[in-house]
Amino acid sequence: MKPKFIADVNIEKSVVDLIKEIGYFLIMKEKLLERIEINPQIMMGKPVIKGTRLPVEIILEKLAYGCSEEDILQDYPFLTKEDIRASLLYAAKVLSLEEEYVISNE
Repeated sequence: MKPKFIADVNIEKSVVDLIKEIGYFLIMKEKLLERIEINPQIMMGKPVIKGTRLPVEIILEKLAYGCSEEDILQDYPFLTKEDIRASLLYAAKVLSLEEEYVISNE
């Protein structure tokens, strides 16, 4: 019978936990992004929180200007914390797809 070392058990457990966390974050990402809607009939096709006419950009601007999550939820009682997180995730995803080209004058 081969003895198990504490280090071996911890490593195995941490790998399993890491895989579970990755799966959880992938599912959360999908669920959050489902909260964002783009419809040409609503706000001229700007991304909005699904079921509202509130553009994602308004939430992002309020956060940028220093409003807290609680301030935004008070101003827009129909929003949830997940809506705010979805707005941030949407902005991150859009920026990750953006390409920039540097044109040199030389």
